[in-house]
Amino acid sequence: MKHTFYRPTEVNCQEMQTIVTKLKMDFQTLIQEDVSKEGCMDYAQSVVATGLPLPKDPTMTFWGLQDPRSMPSDARVEFFYMPTYYTVAMLIYMLEQGCIDKESIPEFETVFCGGLKACAGRHMMGHGYESTEGLLDALEIFQAAGAFAFCKKHPNTCPTFVECLLDGYDFIKHSLATNRTRGEWGTDYAQRMASLVELVENVQMGFVITDGVLKNYTNAETEVIVPEGVTEIGGKAFRDCQTVVSVQLPSTVTAIGRGAFCDCTALETICIPDGITVIDEYTFAGCDSLHSVTLPASLKRIEANAFLECAALEEIEIPEGVEYIMEDAFYDCIALKTVMMADTVRYLGGGVFEGCTSLKDVVLSANLKCMEMEVFQNCTSLERIRLPETIATLGRFLFIGCTNLKTIEIPESVRPIWEDDCSYAFDGCDAEVVVYETCE
Repeated sequence: MKHTFYRPTEVNCQEMQTIVTKLKMDFQTLIQEDVSKEGCMDYAQSVVATGLPLPKDPTMTFWGLQDPRSMPSDARVEFFYMPTYYTVAMLIYMLEQGCIDKESIPEFETVFCGGLKACAGRHMMGHGYESTEGLLDALEIFQAAGAFAFCKKHPNTCPTFVECLLDGYDFIKHSLATNRTRGEWGTDYAQRMASLVELVENVQMGFVITDGVLKNYTNAETEVIVPEGVTEIGGKAFRDCQTVVSVQLPSTVTAIGRGAFCDCTALETICIPDGITVIDEYTFAGCDSLHSVTLPASLKRIEANAFLECAALEEIEIPEGVEYIMEDAFYDCIALKTVMMADTVRYLGGGVFEGCTSLKDVVLSANLKCMEMEVFQNCTSLERIRLPETIATLGRFLFIGCTNLKTIEIPESVRPIWEDDCSYAFDGCDAEVVVYETCE
């Protein structure tokens, strides 16, 4: 995403429309794709450099394509206000997502606050008979950018903008409630109004949702019910939400992003809906109070560090369908006592259960093929374990530090791996290795 904004030297509607369209595409790219922090910083610096004070009120900053006094009144919304809306909305989004460091951008605060004030210049209304449509356009842009959540957290950044945004929303909400949903040309905006009201009400409940993705949760409730229709919990959406005790996800959710619930230290229980195929990296890392998690039948893979340091988790049942459990997935789950593993699991990454000092009962998959190094390192309560006949690869130091491990049962097929001087599979462990006969 590259900032290519410029102001034409002459009034040319086609050229100006191309510039506005590019800003709209930049905005969509920003909220729909993973733009790097470096890319956002470069973009924001360029935005600040191209903002201009409004001649009649220098406290306002605009990104209009011409001085509004040189434009016909019906062109001002499209070529003066719309580019300013998109530009300011992008800055709001970057701030809300933590993509930019405003302190390192000279004049950011002055230019940004001036841009907010400029957006309120005509109360976000459209031109003439298109006033309702213009208001909806503006409110939809700012809603997608997270402006309602931003205003809730920072009401004093620009009170003029906050008042204008909320007044516009109240007008739409009242129009919908009183069935006055037709615009000046007779167009019925009921569906757009209802969608906007639903999204803003979600924000008021703490949910920042864009295109079905829950980007952020901002409230401090203990019990959270995510609205139906959300299809994805974005990466870090609930990160550091210290008050959340339980989360109910709707059946519409099909993906949970990296670190979505990371460091939710009060979270005790969660049921992951059917349809989720991957528990991503660090999804529940640092959830100290999580003692109950229900994994769905649709699950195929548990990524690295997914349940890292979930200190209260006592048992986990890996459902049928899961094939891969990646490295350190349950690292330092010190209360974990029981692991029941479906027979579909084929791979255990390094250190999967390392540091699970309470782990005593483990039922491994009957079709497990590979155990990487240090899978059970420092599982000091483990006394006995049986490896399945299907094992073909054993990593080093699987049971190092398992001070109470007395017996390791292995099938005849594993004997060559165990006896290989270079394997080191059972090094650092004093348990008796018992070879059992396999059934043909």
